[in-house]
Parts: sequence; C-alpha cells; structure tokens
Amino acid sequence: MKKKTRSRSRDSTLDPFSYSLRLINIRGRTEHELRSRLLEKGFDSSVVDRVIERLKDIELIDDERILNEIVEYGRRIKRLGRYGLRQFCLKRGLPKELVDNIPLEEIDEEAMAEELVKNRLPQMEGLPWEKKRRRLYGLLSRRGYSSETIWNVLNRVVPESEKSN
Repeated sequence: MKKKTRSRSRDSTLDPFSYSLRLINIRGRTEHELRSRLLEKGFDSSVVDRVIERLKDIELIDDERILNEIVEYGRRIKRLGRYGLRQFCLKRGLPKELVDNIPLEEIDEEAMAEELVKNRLPQMEGLPWEKKRRRLYGLLSRRGYSSETIWNVLNRVVPESEKSN
C-alpha cells in the first residue's frame, strides 16, 4: 500500500509564513517566540527575518500588544505578583526595555495575595499554623510576591486564635 504524502505546496509546515500564521492563530506570539519556533523548524534565518518583517507590516506581530495581553493573563489567571509578572514577560521573550516600562506599581499586590490565601486556607483545614504558614509563604513566593507583601497578608488573614495553636 502506498504511503500518503502531502504535496509540498499544501503542507503549511514547509511554508514559513503559513506556519507562522498557524502559530499566531493558536495564541499571540512575541517576535522572539515566533523567530525561535521558525528556526527550530529548520527555516533559514534570512527567510525567517523576511517572514517576521512581513508579519510586523500587517501587524500580526506586535510585542507591545502582546505585553498587555501577557500582563493581564498573568494577573487574572495565574495570579502573579509584581516580580512574577516581570519574569513571566521576560520568559516569553519580550524585550527588557518593554518589560521595564510595565506600570507594576499600579497592581494591588496585597489584594491579589490575600485572595489567593483566602481561597487556599479552606483546603488546609486542621493543619497546624506553622505548616499553613510555610505552604502559603511558598505558594505566594513562587508566584512572585515580595516577602513584605506575603508577611503582611499572612498576618492580616490568619486569625490570631489559629496562630497560637
């Protein structure tokens, strides 16, 4: 039995522009992410440069727009603190100059951390305060909250009666 093969012109993985459109259609990509994926796929760097420029011209690659989407996603879905948001943006390949201009001061980090703690506390029912404190501290720390914020929230949210146990 003959093996089915796709014709070269119809296989979008062989056409860097079509492949880029497929990736962008899945979710917004930064220039860095798209460039990396195209180079991994084996496309020549000069071809990749032309595709990236074409996508920028038709405004399908816009790192500033993506920055705003990533920050919103990090805040609302991942519940990241200020440091966590910054690292998340850098990990996605956004230029440091753009990331440095994120208005992180406007983010109410304590309110977000407090909501996380209040949502997690019921799952820790019956655990000693020290164990809860360690787990909550770790949770918030991994999400990029500052130590000061974490302690403020833990001291405010956990009742005094629990701390003495």
